Amino acid sequence: MAVVFLAASILLLDWASPVIPRSGSVTAAYGIYSVFYLLFVVTHGVIVASIIPFRASMTSVTPTALPAGIYSVMVIACWASTAGLLFLIGDRVIYQNVDFINDSFVVTRARLNASRSEAGGVSSLFSVAGNLLQFCYFFTLTMGVYYYELLSQAQRFRLAAWIALIAIAGSYVLGGRSILSLAALAVCATWTARIVAGRASYSSMLSRRAVIRCGIGVGLTLMAMLYVFYARANASALSSQKYLETFIAHLGGEVTQTYRACEAGILCDIYNYAQLTVLYITHGLWVLAESYYHPDALPSMAPLLGGVLSIYSKIDAVGGQVAIYQFSGLFNSLPGSIFYIFGGGGVLFFSVLLGVVTGLSALYLHRSASVVAVLAYVLVCVTMLISPVLSAFNAVMFVFIVLSMLTMVALLFIVQYLRGERRIS
Repeated sequence: MAVVFLAASILLLDWASPVIPRSGSVTAAYGIYSVFYLLFVVTHGVIVASIIPFRASMTSVTPTALPAGIYSVMVIACWASTAGLLFLIGDRVIYQNVDFINDSFVVTRARLNASRSEAGGVSSLFSVAGNLLQFCYFFTLTMGVYYYELLSQAQRFRLAAWIALIAIAGSYVLGGRSILSLAALAVCATWTARIVAGRASYSSMLSRRAVIRCGIGVGLTLMAMLYVFYARANASALSSQKYLETFIAHLGGEVTQTYRACEAGILCDIYNYAQLTVLYITHGLWVLAESYYHPDALPSMAPLLGGVLSIYSKIDAVGGQVAIYQFSGLFNSLPGSIFYIFGGGGVLFFSVLLGVVTGLSALYLHRSASVVAVLAYVLVCVTMLISPVLSAFNAVMFVFIVLSMLTMVALLFIVQYLRGERRIS
Protein backbone atom coordinates (compact mmCIF):
# COMPACT_ATOMS: atom_id res chain seq x y z
CA MET A 1 0.00 0.00 0.00
CA ALA A 2 1.06 3.56 -0.67
CA VAL A 3 0.86 4.55 3.01
CA VAL A 4 3.35 1.84 3.98
CA PHE A 5 5.69 2.96 1.20
CA LEU A 6 5.48 6.55 2.48
CA ALA A 7 6.09 5.48 6.08
CA ALA A 8 9.08 3.34 5.06
CA SER A 9 10.47 6.21 2.99
CA ILE A 10 10.26 8.56 5.98
CA LEU A 11 12.07 6.04 8.18
CA LEU A 12 14.80 5.64 5.56
CA LEU A 13 15.19 9.39 5.02
CA ASP A 14 15.47 10.04 8.76
CA TRP A 15 17.95 7.20 9.21
CA ALA A 16 20.12 8.59 6.40
CA SER A 17 19.91 12.20 7.57
CA PRO A 18 23.05 13.75 9.12
CA VAL A 19 20.83 15.48 11.70
CA ILE A 20 19.49 13.82 14.86
CA PRO A 21 17.24 15.00 17.72
CA ARG A 22 19.02 16.59 20.65
CA SER A 23 16.88 14.65 23.13
CA GLY A 24 18.33 11.23 22.34
CA SER A 25 17.96 8.13 20.18
CA VAL A 26 15.05 7.63 17.80
CA THR A 27 15.30 3.83 17.88
CA ALA A 28 12.19 3.51 20.07
CA ALA A 29 10.30 5.84 17.73
CA TYR A 30 11.30 3.66 14.77
CA GLY A 31 9.93 0.62 16.58
CA ILE A 32 6.59 2.19 17.53
CA TYR A 33 6.19 3.65 14.04
CA SER A 34 6.97 0.32 12.35
CA VAL A 35 4.66 -1.73 14.61
CA PHE A 36 1.77 0.65 13.90
CA TYR A 37 2.03 0.35 10.13
CA LEU A 38 2.85 -3.37 10.20
CA LEU A 39 -0.32 -4.13 12.20
CA PHE A 40 -2.31 -1.74 10.03
CA VAL A 41 -1.31 -3.37 6.74
CA VAL A 42 -1.74 -6.90 8.14
CA THR A 43 -5.24 -6.10 9.42
CA HIS A 44 -6.18 -4.39 6.18
CA GLY A 45 -4.84 -7.35 4.23
CA VAL A 46 -6.84 -9.83 6.32
CA ILE A 47 -10.04 -7.84 5.75
CA VAL A 48 -9.44 -7.62 2.01
CA ALA A 49 -8.43 -11.30 1.78
CA SER A 50 -11.58 -12.35 3.62
CA ILE A 51 -13.59 -10.60 0.93
CA ILE A 52 -11.94 -12.43 -1.99
CA PRO A 53 -13.89 -15.74 -1.63
CA PHE A 54 -17.13 -13.78 -1.87
CA ARG A 55 -16.16 -11.65 -4.84
CA ALA A 56 -17.75 -14.03 -7.29
CA SER A 57 -21.14 -13.41 -5.69
CA MET A 58 -20.56 -9.68 -5.24
CA THR A 59 -21.64 -7.15 -7.81
CA SER A 60 -19.24 -4.30 -8.52
CA VAL A 61 -21.35 -1.32 -9.57
CA THR A 62 -19.62 0.64 -12.31
CA PRO A 63 -21.81 3.50 -13.57
CA THR A 64 -21.81 4.15 -17.30
CA ALA A 65 -23.28 7.64 -16.89
CA LEU A 66 -22.82 10.48 -14.44
CA PRO A 67 -25.12 10.36 -11.41
CA ALA A 68 -28.08 12.68 -11.87
CA GLY A 69 -27.29 16.30 -11.05
CA ILE A 70 -23.67 15.71 -10.10
CA TYR A 71 -22.15 17.94 -12.78
CA SER A 72 -24.37 20.82 -11.67
CA VAL A 73 -23.23 20.32 -8.07
CA MET A 74 -19.58 20.16 -9.20
CA VAL A 75 -20.01 23.56 -10.88
CA ILE A 76 -21.81 24.96 -7.83
CA ALA A 77 -18.92 23.73 -5.65
CA CYS A 78 -16.44 25.68 -7.79
CA TRP A 79 -18.59 28.81 -7.59
CA ALA A 80 -18.85 28.36 -3.81
CA SER A 81 -15.05 28.05 -3.54
CA THR A 82 -14.60 31.16 -5.69
CA ALA A 83 -16.98 33.08 -3.43
CA GLY A 84 -15.19 31.74 -0.36
CA LEU A 85 -11.85 32.86 -1.73
CA LEU A 86 -13.21 36.36 -2.34
CA PHE A 87 -14.58 36.43 1.21
CA LEU A 88 -11.15 35.49 2.57
CA ILE A 89 -9.43 38.16 0.50
CA GLY A 90 -11.91 40.72 1.82
CA ASP A 91 -11.27 39.62 5.40
CA ARG A 92 -7.49 39.77 4.97
CA VAL A 93 -7.53 43.19 3.31
CA ILE A 94 -10.23 44.94 5.36
CA TYR A 95 -9.85 43.40 8.80
CA GLN A 96 -6.27 42.09 8.93
CA ASN A 97 -4.49 44.81 6.90
CA VAL A 98 -2.85 42.42 4.44
CA ASP A 99 -1.41 43.99 1.30
CA PHE A 100 -1.48 41.24 -1.35
CA ILE A 101 0.00 43.56 -3.99
CA ASN A 102 3.15 44.66 -2.18
CA ASP A 103 3.66 41.84 0.36
CA SER A 104 4.93 38.37 -0.53
CA PHE A 105 3.02 35.29 0.60
CA VAL A 106 5.69 34.71 3.26
CA VAL A 107 5.06 38.13 4.83
CA THR A 108 1.33 37.52 4.55
CA ARG A 109 1.61 34.19 6.37
CA ALA A 110 3.74 35.69 9.16
CA ARG A 111 1.29 38.57 9.63
CA LEU A 112 -1.71 36.24 9.77
CA ASN A 113 0.00 33.96 12.30
CA ALA A 114 0.86 36.96 14.47
CA SER A 115 -2.68 38.33 14.36
CA ARG A 116 -4.15 34.93 15.30
CA SER A 117 -1.88 34.53 18.31
CA GLU A 118 -2.60 38.05 19.55
CA ALA A 119 -6.35 38.32 19.01
CA GLY A 120 -7.81 34.82 18.96
CA GLY A 121 -11.43 34.29 18.04
CA VAL A 122 -12.83 35.12 14.61
CA SER A 123 -11.61 38.18 12.71
CA SER A 124 -14.89 38.70 10.79
CA LEU A 125 -17.91 36.99 9.26
CA PHE A 126 -16.04 37.14 5.95
CA SER A 127 -13.44 34.79 7.46
CA VAL A 128 -16.13 32.38 8.64
CA ALA A 129 -17.84 32.30 5.24
CA GLY A 130 -14.52 32.05 3.41
CA ASN A 131 -13.26 29.08 5.41
CA LEU A 132 -16.57 27.26 5.13
CA LEU A 133 -16.78 27.71 1.36
CA GLN A 134 -13.26 27.82 -0.06
CA PHE A 135 -12.63 24.05 0.00
CA CYS A 136 -15.86 23.00 -1.73
CA TYR A 137 -13.88 22.47 -4.94
CA PHE A 138 -12.36 19.33 -3.39
CA PHE A 139 -15.73 17.70 -4.11
CA THR A 140 -15.36 18.69 -7.77
CA LEU A 141 -11.75 17.49 -7.83
CA THR A 142 -12.67 14.10 -6.38
CA MET A 143 -15.71 13.54 -8.57
CA GLY A 144 -13.86 14.84 -11.64
CA VAL A 145 -11.09 12.27 -11.22
CA TYR A 146 -13.45 9.42 -10.31
CA TYR A 147 -15.84 10.02 -13.24
CA TYR A 148 -13.05 11.18 -15.54
CA GLU A 149 -14.09 9.28 -18.67
CA LEU A 150 -17.77 10.23 -18.27
CA LEU A 151 -17.02 13.94 -18.58
CA SER A 152 -16.59 15.55 -21.96
CA GLN A 153 -13.19 16.96 -22.89
CA ALA A 154 -14.57 20.51 -22.60
CA GLN A 155 -15.99 19.78 -19.14
CA ARG A 156 -12.70 18.26 -17.95
CA PHE A 157 -10.65 21.20 -19.21
CA ARG A 158 -13.02 23.80 -17.78
CA LEU A 159 -13.18 22.21 -14.33
CA ALA A 160 -9.44 21.44 -14.21
CA ALA A 161 -8.50 25.04 -15.06
CA TRP A 162 -11.00 26.39 -12.54
CA ILE A 163 -9.74 24.10 -9.77
CA ALA A 164 -6.10 24.93 -10.52
CA LEU A 165 -6.77 28.67 -10.31
CA ILE A 166 -8.68 28.33 -7.02
CA ALA A 167 -6.01 26.08 -5.48
CA ILE A 168 -3.11 28.34 -6.47
CA ALA A 169 -4.93 31.49 -5.38
CA GLY A 170 -5.94 29.84 -2.12
CA SER A 171 -2.34 28.82 -1.43
CA TYR A 172 -1.22 32.40 -1.99
CA VAL A 173 -3.94 33.89 0.21
CA LEU A 174 -3.18 31.45 3.04
CA GLY A 175 0.57 31.79 2.52
CA GLY A 176 1.37 28.08 2.46
CA ARG A 177 1.68 24.93 0.37
CA SER A 178 -0.66 22.61 2.30
CA ILE A 179 -3.57 23.09 -0.11
CA LEU A 180 -1.57 21.85 -3.09
CA SER A 181 -0.24 18.88 -1.10
CA LEU A 182 -3.75 17.87 0.01
CA ALA A 183 -5.06 18.25 -3.54
CA ALA A 184 -2.31 15.92 -4.81
CA LEU A 185 -3.14 13.35 -2.11
CA ALA A 186 -6.84 13.61 -2.95
CA VAL A 187 -6.08 12.82 -6.60
CA CYS A 188 -3.99 9.78 -5.58
CA ALA A 189 -6.71 8.56 -3.21
CA THR A 190 -9.44 9.02 -5.82
CA TRP A 191 -7.50 7.11 -8.46
CA THR A 192 -7.10 4.30 -5.93
CA ALA A 193 -10.86 4.46 -5.42
CA ARG A 194 -11.30 3.96 -9.18
CA ILE A 195 -9.24 0.77 -8.97
CA VAL A 196 -11.16 -0.55 -5.95
CA ALA A 197 -14.49 0.15 -7.68
CA GLY A 198 -13.36 -1.52 -10.89
CA ARG A 199 -13.18 1.66 -12.98
CA ALA A 200 -9.42 1.27 -13.51
CA SER A 201 -6.73 -1.37 -13.05
CA TYR A 202 -3.49 -1.41 -11.11
CA SER A 203 -1.63 -1.65 -14.41
CA SER A 204 -3.05 1.76 -15.35
CA MET A 205 -1.03 3.27 -12.50
CA LEU A 206 2.16 1.83 -14.03
CA SER A 207 1.53 2.98 -17.58
CA ARG A 208 4.02 5.38 -19.15
CA ARG A 209 1.51 8.24 -19.09
CA ALA A 210 0.65 7.65 -15.43
CA VAL A 211 4.31 7.42 -14.38
CA ILE A 212 5.16 10.62 -16.29
CA ARG A 213 2.23 12.47 -14.75
CA CYS A 214 3.10 11.19 -11.28
CA GLY A 215 6.73 12.20 -11.76
CA ILE A 216 5.71 15.68 -12.87
CA GLY A 217 3.38 15.99 -9.90
CA VAL A 218 6.03 14.89 -7.40
CA GLY A 219 8.60 17.14 -9.03
CA LEU A 220 6.32 20.18 -8.90
CA THR A 221 5.47 19.46 -5.25
CA LEU A 222 9.13 19.23 -4.30
CA MET A 223 9.92 22.39 -6.27
CA ALA A 224 7.10 24.20 -4.45
CA MET A 225 8.49 23.10 -1.07
CA LEU A 226 12.01 24.19 -2.02
CA TYR A 227 10.71 27.54 -3.24
CA VAL A 228 8.79 28.18 -0.02
CA PHE A 229 11.93 27.58 2.03
CA TYR A 230 13.88 29.87 -0.31
CA ALA A 231 11.25 32.60 0.00
CA ARG A 232 11.17 32.34 3.80
CA ALA A 233 14.95 32.43 4.06
CA ASN A 234 15.06 35.42 1.70
CA ALA A 235 12.36 37.25 3.71
CA SER A 236 14.41 36.65 6.87
CA ALA A 237 17.59 37.90 5.15
CA LEU A 238 19.31 34.58 5.88
CA SER A 239 21.50 32.45 3.68
CA SER A 240 20.30 28.94 2.95
CA GLN A 241 22.95 27.53 5.31
CA LYS A 242 22.01 29.86 8.16
CA TYR A 243 18.31 29.20 7.62
CA LEU A 244 18.99 25.45 7.73
CA GLU A 245 20.87 25.82 11.02
CA THR A 246 18.07 27.94 12.46
CA PHE A 247 15.48 25.36 11.37
CA ILE A 248 17.48 22.51 12.93
CA ALA A 249 17.64 24.43 16.21
CA HIS A 250 13.87 25.11 16.04
CA LEU A 251 13.22 21.37 15.70
CA GLY A 252 15.52 20.58 18.61
CA GLY A 253 18.11 18.79 16.49
CA GLU A 254 21.85 18.66 16.20
CA VAL A 255 24.22 17.65 13.41
CA THR A 256 26.34 14.49 13.40
CA GLN A 257 29.91 14.02 12.25
CA THR A 258 28.71 13.12 8.76
CA TYR A 259 27.12 16.55 8.32
CA ARG A 260 28.88 18.81 5.84
CA ALA A 261 28.11 22.51 5.67
CA CYS A 262 27.55 23.95 2.20
CA GLU A 263 27.56 27.73 2.11
CA ALA A 264 28.18 29.19 -1.36
CA GLY A 265 26.56 28.81 -4.74
CA ILE A 266 23.24 27.77 -6.17
CA LEU A 267 24.03 24.07 -5.79
CA CYS A 268 24.60 24.62 -2.07
CA ASP A 269 21.27 26.43 -1.86
CA ILE A 270 19.47 23.53 -3.52
CA TYR A 271 21.28 21.06 -1.24
CA ASN A 272 20.39 23.00 1.91
CA TYR A 273 16.75 23.48 0.95
CA ALA A 274 16.54 19.77 0.07
CA GLN A 275 17.77 18.96 3.59
CA LEU A 276 15.16 21.34 4.98
CA THR A 277 12.48 19.49 3.04
CA VAL A 278 13.61 16.13 4.44
CA LEU A 279 13.65 17.46 8.01
CA TYR A 280 10.25 19.08 7.47
CA ILE A 281 8.77 15.71 6.51
CA THR A 282 10.59 13.43 8.96
CA HIS A 283 10.84 15.40 12.21
CA GLY A 284 7.61 13.83 13.47
CA LEU A 285 9.78 10.84 14.41
CA TRP A 286 11.72 13.12 16.75
CA VAL A 287 8.49 14.22 18.39
CA LEU A 288 7.53 10.56 18.86
CA ALA A 289 10.93 9.86 20.44
CA GLU A 290 10.47 12.81 22.80
CA SER A 291 7.02 11.48 23.78
CA TYR A 292 8.59 8.09 24.53
CA TYR A 293 11.45 9.35 26.67
CA HIS A 294 9.56 12.24 28.32
CA PRO A 295 5.84 11.35 28.43
CA ASP A 296 3.36 14.07 29.33
CA ALA A 297 1.60 13.38 32.63
CA LEU A 298 -1.55 15.15 31.40
CA PRO A 299 -1.65 14.67 27.62
CA SER A 300 -4.21 16.63 25.62
CA MET A 301 -6.08 15.60 22.48
CA ALA A 302 -4.40 18.42 20.53
CA PRO A 303 -2.01 16.31 18.39
CA LEU A 304 -4.84 14.03 17.29
CA LEU A 305 -7.74 16.49 16.97
CA GLY A 306 -6.00 19.87 16.95
CA GLY A 307 -7.92 21.15 13.93
CA VAL A 308 -11.28 20.38 15.53
CA LEU A 309 -10.18 21.90 18.85
CA SER A 310 -8.88 25.01 17.08
CA ILE A 311 -12.23 25.57 15.40
CA TYR A 312 -13.96 25.04 18.75
CA SER A 313 -11.71 27.62 20.38
CA LYS A 314 -12.72 30.13 17.70
CA ILE A 315 -16.40 29.48 18.37
CA ASP A 316 -16.02 29.42 22.15
CA ALA A 317 -13.37 32.02 22.95
CA VAL A 318 -13.63 31.08 26.65
CA GLY A 319 -12.19 27.71 25.70
CA GLY A 320 -8.78 29.34 25.37
CA GLN A 321 -5.83 27.73 23.64
CA VAL A 322 -7.32 24.23 23.61
CA ALA A 323 -5.28 23.21 20.57
CA ILE A 324 -1.94 24.15 22.15
CA TYR A 325 0.34 21.50 23.67
CA GLN A 326 4.06 21.00 24.23
CA PHE A 327 4.82 20.10 20.61
CA SER A 328 2.59 22.70 18.96
CA GLY A 329 4.15 24.04 15.77
CA LEU A 330 5.79 20.68 15.01
CA PHE A 331 4.50 17.69 13.07
CA ASN A 332 3.37 14.68 15.09
CA SER A 333 2.55 11.62 13.01
CA LEU A 334 -0.69 9.70 13.58
CA PRO A 335 1.08 6.86 15.46
CA GLY A 336 3.04 9.51 17.37
CA SER A 337 -0.13 11.39 18.28
CA ILE A 338 -1.83 8.18 19.42
CA PHE A 339 1.21 7.17 21.48
CA TYR A 340 1.39 10.64 23.06
CA ILE A 341 -2.23 10.34 24.28
CA PHE A 342 -2.89 6.61 24.78
CA GLY A 343 0.54 5.00 25.00
CA GLY A 344 1.62 1.71 23.46
CA GLY A 345 -1.74 0.01 24.00
CA GLY A 346 -3.43 2.77 22.01
CA VAL A 347 -1.00 2.30 19.13
CA LEU A 348 -1.87 -1.42 18.95
CA PHE A 349 -5.62 -0.81 19.20
CA PHE A 350 -5.86 2.02 16.69
CA SER A 351 -3.57 0.36 14.13
CA VAL A 352 -5.94 -2.62 14.04
CA LEU A 353 -9.03 -0.40 14.09
CA LEU A 354 -7.82 1.71 11.18
CA GLY A 355 -6.92 -1.42 9.23
CA VAL A 356 -10.49 -2.66 9.69
CA VAL A 357 -11.99 0.74 8.75
CA THR A 358 -9.95 1.03 5.54
CA GLY A 359 -10.79 -2.55 4.59
CA LEU A 360 -14.51 -2.05 5.17
CA SER A 361 -14.52 1.25 3.29
CA ALA A 362 -12.95 -0.55 0.32
CA LEU A 363 -15.66 -3.24 0.52
CA TYR A 364 -18.39 -0.60 0.69
CA LEU A 365 -16.98 1.17 -2.35
CA HIS A 366 -16.66 -2.06 -4.33
CA ARG A 367 -20.25 -3.04 -3.64
CA SER A 368 -21.90 0.37 -3.94
CA ALA A 369 -19.71 2.82 -5.91
CA SER A 370 -22.14 5.59 -4.87
CA VAL A 371 -20.96 9.15 -4.34
CA VAL A 372 -21.10 8.61 -0.57
CA ALA A 373 -19.00 5.44 -0.85
CA VAL A 374 -16.43 7.19 -3.05
CA LEU A 375 -16.05 10.17 -0.71
CA ALA A 376 -15.92 7.95 2.38
CA TYR A 377 -13.12 5.88 0.87
CA VAL A 378 -11.21 8.94 -0.36
CA LEU A 379 -11.36 10.67 3.04
CA VAL A 380 -10.20 7.51 4.83
CA CYS A 381 -7.44 7.04 2.26
CA VAL A 382 -6.24 10.65 2.52
CA THR A 383 -6.26 10.37 6.32
CA MET A 384 -3.93 7.40 6.11
CA LEU A 385 -1.72 8.94 3.40
CA ILE A 386 -1.16 11.96 5.67
CA SER A 387 -0.66 9.80 8.78
CA PRO A 388 3.12 9.19 8.42
CA VAL A 389 3.59 12.96 8.85
CA LEU A 390 0.68 14.09 11.04
CA SER A 391 -2.88 13.36 12.12
CA ALA A 392 -5.22 14.67 9.42
CA PHE A 393 -7.67 16.07 11.98
CA ASN A 394 -4.85 18.10 13.51
CA ALA A 395 -5.06 20.27 10.37
CA VAL A 396 -7.86 22.85 10.35
CA MET A 397 -7.84 22.74 6.56
CA PHE A 398 -8.70 19.04 6.49
CA VAL A 399 -11.61 19.56 8.88
CA PHE A 400 -13.05 22.21 6.55
CA ILE A 401 -12.53 19.90 3.56
CA VAL A 402 -14.58 17.19 5.31
CA LEU A 403 -17.32 19.72 6.14
CA SER A 404 -17.32 20.92 2.52
CA MET A 405 -17.61 17.36 1.21
CA LEU A 406 -20.58 16.66 3.48
CA THR A 407 -22.25 19.92 2.42
CA MET A 408 -21.90 19.10 -1.27
CA VAL A 409 -23.23 15.56 -0.74
CA ALA A 410 -26.26 17.01 1.05
CA LEU A 411 -26.76 19.43 -1.85
CA LEU A 412 -26.52 16.55 -4.34
CA PHE A 413 -29.18 14.62 -2.42
CA ILE A 414 -31.47 17.67 -2.54
CA VAL A 415 -30.91 18.15 -6.27
CA GLN A 416 -31.61 14.48 -6.98
CA TYR A 417 -34.70 14.49 -4.78
CA LEU A 418 -36.06 17.55 -6.55
CA ARG A 419 -35.47 15.82 -9.88
CA GLY A 420 -37.56 12.89 -8.68
CA GLU A 421 -34.76 10.33 -8.57
CA ARG A 422 -35.93 7.09 -6.98
CA ARG A 423 -32.45 6.06 -5.90
CA ILE A 424 -30.27 8.72 -4.37
CA SER A 425 -26.61 8.27 -5.33
